[in-house]
Amino acid sequence: MKIIFTTIHFFLFLSLVFTQENHKIDSISMEICLSVNSNPDLSDSELVTLIQNEHLSPYLKTQNINDQDSILNHILLRSEKLCSEYSALTFRINENKGDWILLSQKPESRLDEYLCMQFFENNSYYYLEPTGDKVNLEIKDGFWTDTFIDNTYSELKLIETANCEFEIQFIRSNNEMRKNFSKVGDRYRYQILDYENDKYYMSVEIPGQEQYFKFILYVNK
Repeated sequence: MKIIFTTIHFFLFLSLVFTQENHKIDSISMEICLSVNSNPDLSDSELVTLIQNEHLSPYLKTQNINDQDSILNHILLRSEKLCSEYSALTFRINENKGDWILLSQKPESRLDEYLCMQFFENNSYYYLEPTGDKVNLEIKDGFWTDTFIDNTYSELKLIETANCEFEIQFIRSNNEMRKNFSKVGDRYRYQILDYENDKYYMSVEIPGQEQYFKFILYVNK
């Protein structure tokens, strides 16, 4: 009984440590957001230097050297998730090898309800990441499942909300970037904008951020 009791407390301790680390990373992400918002006159390169010197380096120096790369990636991904201004910064400074476009206003769909419903009749798509990597997508039985080039995956619940609009809710992922970007229950809003030659033009929004990303879902044949 003593062994069982100790084991339970050990896992409770690990859970508490993990939660505290996540809170700390989100706190640093919001500090980064504040710095970006507070310095509108700085160039992109100056903002990157500011973030590195004032937020990233001081915290990483307190961490085990073997963990620093994974912690850095976690902070940067959460900053993108939590801060639209930082997300826009990373979009500007990184080469876009996909077909993503950043919009400041919600686009309008050109499709009627019938054509939008046709989107759900097909269950196999793919899209290109901004890095150019191909991601296969399966939409089936109310779930949205991404499969990445390294054979990792993300699973999300798909919820239809309005004509030509739906949300996906994060459930789980074994992909390093996706599991650091999202937390269980996070939602993303999608809109079906147009269709042409086996291509669906889409927009995605992170609730709470006043920006939209337009991209293409290709029908897998």
